[in-house]
Amino acid sequence: MSGNRRFPRRARGRSDGRGGGRLGTARRGGPFSGSAARVSSVIQRLSTTQLAAVSRQLQRADASRRNPLRAPLLLMTDQEGGVVRRLPGAPDLAEKQVGQAADPAAQARLAGAGAAANLRGSGLNVNLAPVLDVYAAAGNFIDQYRRSYSRHPGQVAALGADFIRAQQAGGVAAAGALRRYGTIARRGQLTALAGMDLLLCAGHSVGEGQRAVAGLARAYRNGTVSRGSGEAAVARIASLRRTLGQ
Repeated sequence: MSGNRRFPRRARGRSDGRGGGRLGTARRGGPFSGSAARVSSVIQRLSTTQLAAVSRQLQRADASRRNPLRAPLLLMTDQEGGVVRRLPGAPDLAEKQVGQAADPAAQARLAGAGAAANLRGSGLNVNLAPVLDVYAAAGNFIDQYRRSYSRHPGQVAALGADFIRAQQAGGVAAAGALRRYGTIARRGQLTALAGMDLLLCAGHSVGEGQRAVAGLARAYRNGTVSRGSGEAAVARIASLRRTLGQ
């Protein structure tokens, strides 16, 4: 499922022909604002080669003997296709365009493979895509930016699976975000109960993450979420990290 992000009416990303370019726009009160905008503006001006070098530097630091885990970091971005692309390049088509293609399954696989190659070339290993929302009405938030494959759940599930399998074959994992179901603490509990291992807090606020952690801690203490399920999730995340390093 997708997050509840806002996007400008026109895509502001561009490529300068060398793999670089601005990949987003900081606007007052928009999705990139305040200190988060200042940090992202630096990252967004890196070329693909520079971003890959920074990623390698982070992975080398993570592999330090002082780190008890020493498994590859999960480095991620949004690369859905269409207007939602933080990196220049594949996948070019929005999900709605994929769903309307003559061979949607082939296009979904092509998009997943293209996203994987693009992210791996930049040193990233997790894509916050595909979006698996089923848009309820033409022109709503998800459909407005063509971020849904279809109005039919079966087609969305099938094409999302095609994208994910192709992306995983390219060495990049898929992750999604939960829509706004109550407070961030409540959403943290719901993700754990639904069997999700990773919760993305995308509000550009440290406090949001802290509230999610506090909600999960309460859920473990009062038995809403079992300790065993939490330990299993940690083990799966550690396994994922080791696999992505191969």
